[in-house]
Amino acid sequence: MKKIFAFVFCITAGAGLYAADGLSVSGLLDSTLRLGEGGGGGFMYGIEEYANIRLRGRVGESAVFYGAFNCIAASGISAAALASADPADSQNYAAAIELERLYFHIANEKTGLDAGLMRLAFGYGNVFSPSDFFNPKNPLYPDARPRAILGGLFSFYPDDDSTLRAFAAAPPNPFSIDGGAFRSGISGERHFKNLSVQALYSFESPDKADEAGDAPDGVHHFGLSLKGDTFVGLWLDTLYSLDPAVKDGEYDGDGGGSRELAASVGLDYSLAAFHLYFLCEYLFSGAYSVMADIYKNNNYLYALARYSVSDFTSVSAAAIFCMDDASFTPIASFTSNLFQGFTLTLTAQMPLDRCVFTNNTDDYGELGPVQSGARFLFTVKGEMRF
Repeated sequence: MKKIFAFVFCITAGAGLYAADGLSVSGLLDSTLRLGEGGGGGFMYGIEEYANIRLRGRVGESAVFYGAFNCIAASGISAAALASADPADSQNYAAAIELERLYFHIANEKTGLDAGLMRLAFGYGNVFSPSDFFNPKNPLYPDARPRAILGGLFSFYPDDDSTLRAFAAAPPNPFSIDGGAFRSGISGERHFKNLSVQALYSFESPDKADEAGDAPDGVHHFGLSLKGDTFVGLWLDTLYSLDPAVKDGEYDGDGGGSRELAASVGLDYSLAAFHLYFLCEYLFSGAYSVMADIYKNNNYLYALARYSVSDFTSVSAAAIFCMDDASFTPIASFTSNLFQGFTLTLTAQMPLDRCVFTNNTDDYGELGPVQSGARFLFTVKGEMRF
């Protein structure tokens, strides 16, 4: 932990020394309380204090330094979520500091270069977004912080409405020394009056060999995302993955191949006169698609309705539904900007499935209380931006 503190200090001090126009600091502070009932019954709670500190320093006329790190203190179920961050334990809380972003950006009118620890985002999907394959979204955790990747991005801007990019990212396993699962690719984006189109191709190098020592051929990803703005907002987001060496989730020496599709389609609509907003999105996830690590089944539906009480306060009702096993999670929330820079959010969610109604305890659904670990969860969060 002391080494991390020293590392963060060095980043801040170094940026302050070399940023010609000075160093700007911004961020947010979240205070969160979670109360609920566990999937097996019994009371459950969690407390989390989370700060995201962002640094930005301009270097000359063309370069910008970006850095960000998270400071987290938590207890209860919130502390359990810190397990992957190697937290330090104290008397009544677990704490962690993690590096979130650390990269530079150099640009002129036609080109741009980004390299370091950064966020690489793709696709126009509002809720699921399969083509954002580095960090697919999960509507059950809308506040989840997108993970950064260690890599590089070169951008070319032919005109004001077009962008071409080449990108590369290190393997998900940081201790891999053979380059297995290294990902690289290209993407293109074009904006028209009422339509935006993005296409991408990515190659993922093989990360394992068969018993004879023969390496697989790697994985090919093809993505397409469309977003239109007409009477209603419409979008389509897809990622097709081809692994020539895998068949039905197992290595196939005959090269049977696995071709898996993840696709989402959605729409949204605003009734401004009634201060209402509606959103609906459907997801299909193949058994071995890029979404399979998040979703166990194939068909999901998400729906949201939000009513704006005023310019500063809104209430919403949403639900995510698994169409394969009839499990679903309704979510109700209240959000209010109490004063400039401070937002209060109250959220309640109740995972349900058919065993709740039939008492068939052998028939658990993916989004039900047994799998999610909670019968009911109520969250109070105060967020301060500075």
